[in-house]
Amino acid sequence: MEKNIKIELDNRYKNISDAMPEVIDYLTQQGYECNIKSLGSNPIVEINKVEYGARISQRILGPLPPQIIILEEKKTY
Repeated sequence: MEKNIKIELDNRYKNISDAMPEVIDYLTQQGYECNIKSLGSNPIVEINKVEYGARISQRILGPLPPQIIILEEKKTY
């Protein structure tokens, strides 16, 4: 079963790498143990010893849609 974590950002970012410090700060404040394993266009974040791939999404709401980071659990075989 694949798990997703969705985080609505307070600030707007042009690329996902710039958003990752805000994501890590938020998750740490929520009590998660997390760190960035890799950055770039497809960042990987380790949360409580589980790897998640990160992507940015925007919902169409009003003139300035909110940005959302979606963390998807990486499948392990």
